[in-house]
Amino acid sequence: PVVTVILDCGTPDDDLAVDFKYVNFAYPTRAVSGRVEIRPGGARLIGLECHTAPSTILRVDGGTDGYERDAAVDLRVDVEGMALNDDLKYALDPGAQRAWDLFEPTGLVDGIARIHRPRGLDVAEVDDVTILCRKIHLRFRNFPYALDDCVGEIQFFGKEIHVKHLTGRHGDAEVRLRGDIFDISGDT
Repeated sequence: PVVTVILDCGTPDDDLAVDFKYVNFAYPTRAVSGRVEIRPGGARLIGLECHTAPSTILRVDGGTDGYERDAAVDLRVDVEGMALNDDLKYALDPGAQRAWDLFEPTGLVDGIARIHRPRGLDVAEVDDVTILCRKIHLRFRNFPYALDDCVGEIQFFGKEIHVKHLTGRHGDAEVRLRGDIFDISGDT
């Protein structure tokens, strides 16, 4: 038997909205809606939509192969209009927070995250996150020039960062960035 739960828990501004946090990424969300199928072999999330502000939407699809702590997890999260702010920074692991502090990003991003963890208690979660920058602002602490109106694509895979292409402006100059950081906790 499959039990389907339909969620519709208010709007982001509603005091009665349900808060929802994934244990490995403690980013606060509100106003959860969508479908959760409770099956004997695990849960399935279908079209789960969460808001972090009136303009930020996270859509989650995927599931688990059980309900125990060691259950496998396979999720896809689509992000639209996420603010680069302290809520996001403090949801990251300490190595990523140090990298954040080096670049001091602000602005909005869209993105896709794929989260996969095989079954097991001591099994590492594998995150593959692609960020699409929408005119963000960056200032690398060790380089005194700020970049404004940055657009492009950055991929985060485990502890690696791959800047696929990023274009920004410093005054009248256009700056194009491409490159890799292979261990955000050590290379930065």
